[in-house]
Formats: sequence, structure tokens, C-alpha cells
Amino acid sequence: MPENSKNDIKLQMLNEYENILNQIFNKYSTNEITLEKCISIIKYFKYYWEFSRIDFKNFGNETNHIEFIENKDNIKISRPPWFKNDAGEGYKIESDKSIKLKIKLSNDGRVKENLFKIWLRGVDFSGIDRTKKPIYINFTSFLINNESIFNENKLLWHNQPFIYEKKCNNEDVLNLEINFETIYDYFPKLKNYFNPVGDEEELKNDFNEIKKYIEFERLLIEFEKANKKTQDLFNSYSQYETILKDNEFDSYHDFFLKTNIINLTSTLENLTNKVESLERRFAKFEKDTLDYEDSSNFLISTIYLDYKLSPNTLLNNLQTLCNELLSFVDNICKKHKIEWWLDYGNLLGAVRHENFIPWDDDMDIGMMREDYHKFIEVMYDEINSHELDKYIDVVYRYRKYKGTEVNSFIQLFVKDKPNGKMKKTDIMAGVDIFPYDYMIDYTNMESFGKTYNSCKTNFYKNLCNGSKTSAVYMGLDYNDALNDCYTKLNLNYEKEKYIIPGVEGSCGYKGTNLYEVAILETEKIFPLINVKYGDYTFYAPNDFDTYLKKFYGDYMKIPKTIRSHGRANNFRNIPHINKKFEELIYLFKSVNSDF
Repeated sequence: MPENSKNDIKLQMLNEYENILNQIFNKYSTNEITLEKCISIIKYFKYYWEFSRIDFKNFGNETNHIEFIENKDNIKISRPPWFKNDAGEGYKIESDKSIKLKIKLSNDGRVKENLFKIWLRGVDFSGIDRTKKPIYINFTSFLINNESIFNENKLLWHNQPFIYEKKCNNEDVLNLEINFETIYDYFPKLKNYFNPVGDEEELKNDFNEIKKYIEFERLLIEFEKANKKTQDLFNSYSQYETILKDNEFDSYHDFFLKTNIINLTSTLENLTNKVESLERRFAKFEKDTLDYEDSSNFLISTIYLDYKLSPNTLLNNLQTLCNELLSFVDNICKKHKIEWWLDYGNLLGAVRHENFIPWDDDMDIGMMREDYHKFIEVMYDEINSHELDKYIDVVYRYRKYKGTEVNSFIQLFVKDKPNGKMKKTDIMAGVDIFPYDYMIDYTNMESFGKTYNSCKTNFYKNLCNGSKTSAVYMGLDYNDALNDCYTKLNLNYEKEKYIIPGVEGSCGYKGTNLYEVAILETEKIFPLINVKYGDYTFYAPNDFDTYLKKFYGDYMKIPKTIRSHGRANNFRNIPHINKKFEELIYLFKSVNSDF
């Protein structure tokens, strides 16, 4: 297809995405569906745009079937009852990534020749009014046994599939390779909307925001299309100028008349005007968007920094339970002479809000490496001796290295189901514990940062290649992997001039992790000081200003982009959930008061 047809495909996808969303919201705004039904439909609507669907059938007689030989693990395979009859066997597969699949076509031998038929299409979505909606997939190539069936863009959906059939012999093996692109390959930010949705206000806000985003992307596409046409015509014009130099014409006017350059120039001028118009529209849209963001940010900052706000019962209970869990950790640390401090967002909350950041719902703390190891040694006994083993799960946050999961920093969770296996939605309170290391010296930040990133990668690589990857985090292979980092980063267990975040934490150099790695002077952290945290008092680095500027810059401003676990949403619709929170808060308060 022509090069600019990819923009046409993107535009058609975007328009249909918006069209279906409008249909959903029209149903909701006219009270034809409830809020819960609307949220449910949008959830499936977003999900389905991520998948392609391929149907195929082996025609012959009732014994014709299909055997999956290789590469079937990354796809969803089903055999609809309506796809198996006396003519043969069929399958439906769905996948969110390109497909490489080997299958064998067989029957009982009565039929020598099979007819293999395949349909490339989009997922069946009809959750609004029982009519199928165009969930578009752009299929870019299709090969059978390395023979290209097509190698071009084909925009397809459920009711407009690409159909191909091939005569095959019994026991033939087919290698299928199908490549495609979804709307999220072109517009990944679409995934950021309606996730999660809690109430009507959030639903309407996300709807308004996604409309602005779609309009923004539509403007960009139109701009790119017009700009390309302008460039193509300019190139053609340049070619005609070359012709003029190499050939004799009675006059320049004669040349234009004979080659229709007059029309070409007029078209070029019109398109240039269109590009300039789009540029002006885009500049205005960009300015309006930035003004909207700035005014919203100013309003939010004023509310959160200049007014006293208090959370509603659910979030207050969640935050209170977090504080009691941290108080339990603090009691363990006091008993065993272990130092710790509020870290990341909780330190920021203590300084800026004298409490949680209003939308936060877990705790982050830091410890030096020796204290961190000591805490791990004693925490299990303390949890068991205070009969909290049914309520606290000790988790080692896992990381992946080339598909292998290995353990990282410690997390303590209070879970909803005392006797059951904990799921993410069961987490009622959490404390993340991050290790820190003393560093003797370093040359410059860039050299250190590159070495830090390399050590972080090698740390998990070494754990994956060790003999105890199934063991808990504190196995012998962990010590070997950590010692390698200590050597390369010039670290020491004894007190030194500098402190850095441990490689298993959330830091990396130049945008490779959640936080930018910082080198901290030891005297900026120790001795620790007490800070107010709501009704509690916890520990903080003595120069918290320098500490917070390292990680957040101008930390007293409310950021335009806010991250949140949104854990309160997991419990919002659970009956009597506040009673469960209150029981756990009472339990932890009792343990802490008698510790």
C-alpha cells in the first residue's frame, strides 16, 4: 500500500475507537445502562482492541482434525461447538502478539485431500446493542510455510475478514506466521484512560480527557498527511526544474503549459496553506492543553497545600492500618537496635503534608545494609511470637531477567484472608523496605551511574544463573551477587562518606527505573530526626530537604502527573469492609501497645 496509507489506517482505527466510546456513553447518559454496566463494557472494549482473532478449519469429513505441534503457549485456543461438524474440525485463536504456529492437518484416511480455510479478523465485540462493532486490527503480513500470502497492510475486523483457503494432503504440516498491529501499537496512551474507574465523576473526566487526546492525535495525523503530500509535490516540482534545464523550450511559460506545472504549483500552494493552518490549529490546541493543565494543577496545589483535608473512612482506615503495620516494624527495630527512616513518597508526605500524601496508601522505608540483614533475621520470629503470621505476608518483590523471576527487596503486607493465598486485591496495608549501602568514593556521576546500572543488571543475572534461584532472597547466591556489586561500586558495610540506594531497589541512572539514583552524603541522613506523621511520629533523614530535592526536585509543588496504587478502589464495593479494617487496626494497636 502507499506509504501514507498507514496514517489512513491509524485515523480509521482512532475514529472507530471514539465512535464506539460515544455509543457506550450515549447509552449511559440516557440511562439505558447503569454506571457499573458502563464501566464493565468499557473494560471489555479496551481489552478487545489488544487482540487479533484467527479462525481456521480443516474441511473433509467428521474425522478431519487439527493438531497443534509448536508455539501454542502464547495464544488462546478454543474450539467453539459450532465449528465442529461432519465437515471437519475448526478452532478459534486469539493473541495479543504476532503468531508463529505449527499445525498438522489429519483425517482417518478416507479423504486424501483436505481443504484448509483460514479467516483473519478482529475480536467479536457486541456488548452495547448486540450488534458487532468494528474492532480493527492491521494485519501486516501472512505466510504459510514461508510463502507470503500477502505482505501489505490489511485493516480487518470481525465482519470484514481476510479469507484464504488451501488444498492440503492428509498429514500435511503448515507453519503459519501472522503479523499484525493493534491500535495500542500506534497510540499506547489510550491504555491510560478508564483504568481504574471508581465513580461517575472519574468516568466522565476520563471520557473528556480521552476525547481531547484523540483530537490531538487526529490533528497530528492530518498534519503528517498534509506535510507528506506537500513534500511529494515539492520533490516533483524539483524534478521538473531539472527537466527545464536539460531541454529546450520556447519560453518558461511554454514549459509550464506543456507540463501542467501551473496546476502543480496551485496544488502545492493549497497544500502549503493547509499545513500552515494545521500548524496554527496544533499550536492553539497545545497552548490550550498546557493552560488547562496549569490551571488544574494550580487548583489542586491550592486545595492540597493551603486547605486542611481529611480522607473518608475507607482511605483513612487503609492509611491507619499502614501506620500500625509500620509501628509494628518500628517496635521490632527498637527492640533489636535497628535504624530506619521514612523513604520516597512517605518522607515527602511527612514534610509537605505532615501525613500521607493524600492519595497514597502504602509505606516506604529505608535501612542501611547491615540493619536490613538484621531485620530479616529477626522479623519472622517477631511476627510469629506476636501471633501475626496469619495476617502478615512477607514477600520478596520479584524482578525478571530474561523471563526468569528472582527476588528483590522486602515487602510486608497485611492481607484480607487470614487462611488463604494472598492476591493483589487482598492487600489491606503494605510496607516496602529498601536497603541502602555505604560508598567509599566515586569519580563522577555519569561514570558512577553507568556502573550502577550495569551492577543492577548483573545482580539479577547472577541470581538467575545461581544454584538457589528458587530459595528465598537471602540465599548464598544472593551474597555472591551482592559482593560483586560491592566490589564494582566501591561499597562498604562500615560507615563511609556516602550512601546510595541498594541495586535491588527502585532507582536507576537516567530514566532506567522509577527514581533517578542519587548519591547522598552520610551526614545528610544521620543522625536521624523525628517527624510528625498524622497522629504518629516516625524517623527521617536530618537534612530531608537535600534528600527530597535529589529525588523530586521542587518537592513542595503538587506534580501534574500523579501516581497512585489506587488500593482503596479494590475495597470500595465490598460490604462491611470498614468493619474488617477496624478489626485489624484494633489487633495491631493492641500488639503495638503491649510490644
